[in-house]
Amino acid sequence: MGEGNGTTGAAGDVDRGASQLVDHRALGGAYPPDECARRVNHFFVVETLLMRSLAGWIARCPELDIKIELGRQVAFSAERADALLRRVA
Repeated sequence: MGEGNGTTGAAGDVDRGASQLVDHRALGGAYPPDECARRVNHFFVVETLLMRSLAGWIARCPELDIKIELGRQVAFSAERADALLRRVA
C-alpha cells in the first residue's frame, strides 16, 4: 500500500511517523514541586498534631462509647497522616 511513507496495509503494523509524536501538554499546578512538597509536609505536621490532641481526650472521657469513637477517629487521622507522609517521601 504505502511502501515509501513507512506504512503498510497490514493491521498489526505501526506507522513509523506516529512514533515521533511529542507531548506538548504542560503539567498542571500553580506551584513548583518543592513548594508542593513543603505544603504537603505542613499538612502532615498539622494532621499529626491534631491526631495527638484528639488522642489526649480519650483518657478524659468517662463514657466507653465516646472512647471507642475517639479511638476510631485517631486511627483514621493516623492513616491520613501516613498517606501525606508517603506522598512527600
